[in-house]
Amino acid sequence: MRNIAMEAVIADLNTTCPNEGCTLRFNFDGMQRHLKECPFGEMDCPMGAVFGQCSTRCKVSDMAVHFDECHKEQRSAEIDKEMYVFNICMETHKMFLIKNGPYNFLVHVKVDEKERKISMTVQLLGTKISADKWTYEFHVYNKRQPLRKYLYVDNCQSIGTPVADIFKESQCATLPLSYAMTFVNESALTYKFFIKKEMNQRGRRRGPRNFNDAN
Repeated sequence: MRNIAMEAVIADLNTTCPNEGCTLRFNFDGMQRHLKECPFGEMDCPMGAVFGQCSTRCKVSDMAVHFDECHKEQRSAEIDKEMYVFNICMETHKMFLIKNGPYNFLVHVKVDEKERKISMTVQLLGTKISADKWTYEFHVYNKRQPLRKYLYVDNCQSIGTPVADIFKESQCATLPLSYAMTFVNESALTYKFFIKKEMNQRGRRRGPRNFNDAN
């Protein structure tokens, strides 16, 4: 028989995180959320989870070091750095690990040749609650046409949501290839991204904002 009273007592007890090096304490429900994003916990390398190219498990706090040692190309992107997509009609999926303070983010840029679209999104290596506290922006532009720009703003996604599902449901910046072609200059699509910690006044999830040809 279930002891409801005892279950309630256990749920309210604060215990220390079991991950070595972490001294934070939570009740049962809080602990379950914390363990999904604890920087002292371990997770599969996203290169393995997304592309099947790595079997390493390491702490979230050590993920950037792992990428620096094993996936250097995926550390070549930076916030507010001019980036390029070449041959935008060819199927590609670029993923970059970005470290912003103690937080780790994955930036995805995918060209879907079959669906004729380009998708861009940012995931936090953490829970959905934490991800909702961050926004990302993608700016797509052609330097020869300074008055035209595609701008998309949205909350970051959690690593708990597979990026394939994000792209499938278009819950991200999505440009039809025919439209993206209008920004191509010298065979490349130019873009920048930004990641900011920001919440609206009521602390609720900010909806996506899509500005085509913003001035």
